[in-house]
Amino acid sequence: MRFTQTSATVLALGLAVLWNGSAAAGVNRWTVIGPPADISAMAIDPHNPKILYGAGAETVARSDDGGATWTLTPVPGLLEPSAIRVAVSISSTVYALGLTGDLYRSTTAGTSWVHRSIPTAAQFPNDLQVAATNDSTIVLACSNFCFLGCSGGGVFRSDNGGGSWRGIGLKDVNVQHVALDPTTSQIIYAVSQSRLMKTSNGGGSWKEISPSSGGAIQDVVVDPVVPSTIYAASESGIFRSADSGQSWEMIRASAYGAVIAAPAYGSRQLFASATGTVLSLDEGHTWQDLGTASSGLSFGSLWQVAVTPSVCYMVSDLRGAPGQILAYELQAPRRRAAGK
Repeated sequence: MRFTQTSATVLALGLAVLWNGSAAAGVNRWTVIGPPADISAMAIDPHNPKILYGAGAETVARSDDGGATWTLTPVPGLLEPSAIRVAVSISSTVYALGLTGDLYRSTTAGTSWVHRSIPTAAQFPNDLQVAATNDSTIVLACSNFCFLGCSGGGVFRSDNGGGSWRGIGLKDVNVQHVALDPTTSQIIYAVSQSRLMKTSNGGGSWKEISPSSGGAIQDVVVDPVVPSTIYAASESGIFRSADSGQSWEMIRASAYGAVIAAPAYGSRQLFASATGTVLSLDEGHTWQDLGTASSGLSFGSLWQVAVTPSVCYMVSDLRGAPGQILAYELQAPRRRAAGK
């Protein structure tokens, strides 16, 4: 089973960008950049946008030049990677999570890896996030195992890099995604059984904050610069809240919803799509097509997206080449000539 960030029937894509850019109609600007391995998750160093990571079966790939060249490091036991995360506070700390319950940690920027534990009570880990202020504080989203009853789901927290864990809520409930407030790890958002949940006290209590007209929730991200702004993707579209989930507005309607993601570079602009890729330069008020449909590439499953100030990346299966990272270079804003 490969990792998807949305339902099995819809393959959706979302990310955020800093630079102004648009797709020329009919012109393909998506380029396959590797690495030479089947990849299902990727990450970008939050302090150096040229440093990329890709996680595949028992392998982590790293590029120091934006994907021009790659170094592969074996990680025996890492199966079906669902997430790879680079710590914001110390970018040499990297975590790789597998759907089968394997967690690995590197404190050497991916050159060596150590197996860490996952919670004993947890069953199927779906998502992992690292606190922005502490590279040892990680939060895990898990789904249940069901046989004569269901157990093992919920949200779990470790404050020592996966050495030990404690449950912090939504016990024995399927949790697909988590998002952390960048200023405090006490505020956590979780997508749980198609609902958007929030805790403001580190998991002591949770409340539902789903958009009233959103339908089933698929994903959530927090604005990295203004954390009171959060985005939720649902089966009916993308919603934005400017007050930490108290009220919502739809910024893009969609018959299938979409998945979204925020960068660590301060952008409040947004990519989102349910059937292709589109770019908004004004926080979701207008959108531009980035041309996946007209690219000439035979896309299969879209597994993940990521972004730097000048390049968008996505992990996608292509016909005959599963688990590829593709890059789309964003055009810098046109500058008006002097005197014009």
